[in-house]
Amino acid sequence: MRESDVPQSLYLPVTDSTEIQSLLEALPIAVDRPHFTNFVLGFPRKYLISTPKIEIVKHYVLMETLGTRQVITSLAREGQSWKLCVITPDRRYLFARIAGTLSYFGMNILSAEAFANAHALVLDTFYFIDRENRISQGNQKQNFQHVLEEIIQGKLELEPLLKSRWSDVMLSPEEKFEISFDNDVHPSTTRLTLDCGDHFGLLYLISRCISDQGCNIEMAYIETPGGRAHDQFFLSKDGGKLHADAEESLKARLLHLGERMMRVDRELI
Repeated sequence: MRESDVPQSLYLPVTDSTEIQSLLEALPIAVDRPHFTNFVLGFPRKYLISTPKIEIVKHYVLMETLGTRQVITSLAREGQSWKLCVITPDRRYLFARIAGTLSYFGMNILSAEAFANAHALVLDTFYFIDRENRISQGNQKQNFQHVLEEIIQGKLELEPLLKSRWSDVMLSPEEKFEISFDNDVHPSTTRLTLDCGDHFGLLYLISRCISDQGCNIEMAYIETPGGRAHDQFFLSKDGGKLHADAEESLKARLLHLGERMMRVDRELI
């Protein structure tokens, strides 16, 4: 199902533990019920419905191993692509840092989704192609995860690494961003929908721009069908939906970003 076809109710968070009971009964292995319930509460209902139960268990186990660490990641092949899962407490620029690290390593992002539970614990999932064969041999996979975790925690600066790839970040002269806002889909966030041709580094630049404007990415659903980027970000600011002036300011910044990408602006990153 394309994101544009998803019923609005599935974007709402799970707030009642009784909604999780049938899922608990259907899980392939036994889990600590209170811990599992706390893990799932706050996630969008879409997660419970569209995610295979074995994947939900994997995410729960990953969360349980977090312990006192600030971030934990898992990385595995899925056919010709890779699947990256990140669990960490929410923080500003988190989504941009993950997308930017993938760009630095030359990954082609196919899709992504991100959301947090009721305890501000984030689950981000990215599917990508290792187009430069950077993580397929030796200890390259472990090195990628180490660099990613260091960047997420702010122990390693991302921008100096990305500057070496600035010339890869560009749009064709005919490309335009199509931007729309919707305040009716979700009770506490504004949905930003952005469509354009998919380009290297695009997701990083868009998500960084959103964070620069002081907006929080509460949920994100990214698709790149047929070389097109169809991105949906559910945003909040100052604890609620975006006001009209915040929408206009963000739209202007995003359109300006698109113009700079077409010029291959050296100061873009």
